[in-house]
Amino acid sequence: NGQGVSRADANDNMHFVMRLEVPWKMPSGQIMEAGVQAYTGRYSPYLAPIDTPFGEVVPAVDPDNGVLDQRIAGTFVYYPQPFGVTTEWTVGDGPQLTNLDQPVPVIVSKPLNGGYVLFNYKLDTEKSGVFFPFLRWQQYNGGYLWERNSPDTFLNSFDMGVEWQIQPQMELTVEYDFTNRTKTGPNALIVDA
Repeated sequence: NGQGVSRADANDNMHFVMRLEVPWKMPSGQIMEAGVQAYTGRYSPYLAPIDTPFGEVVPAVDPDNGVLDQRIAGTFVYYPQPFGVTTEWTVGDGPQLTNLDQPVPVIVSKPLNGGYVLFNYKLDTEKSGVFFPFLRWQQYNGGYLWERNSPDTFLNSFDMGVEWQIQPQMELTVEYDFTNRTKTGPNALIVDA
């Protein structure tokens, strides 16, 4: 129902989800995949008191129905043989905290967008498994659904690392991130990491 991992649903509204993926194989043996996915439903954000110019208040939201949460995304995968690219972009509307300058802030459905591009390489070895070094850029603008009060957030990140597939059932990933993002704590500052 969209509440996140290990959390009970906060309303009785179900999300409707659809996904269509089409894989194909080129004459060269290269495997690719394209897809589209979408969902719609009503999400009940987790609420907590916040400091405003009018004192500490809890944002207003319809407790029974929640807020409209709907997205559509496109995906393309060029499987690493040995070079690979994966990209996905999503647009839609989702819960976001607004009216912080008013006596009672509200959480309403507002536009959001974001996605990523991942470049990777597949390196097979005889005795040490498979290595996938990668570079990824990702960006997101919109409400942070899983955080208390669904605050407005921004993320721009460049990541690099390597995934080591020791065996098909076991892998280890090491990653380093260069990130500019909204801090969703009480100060709501932009920080560079």
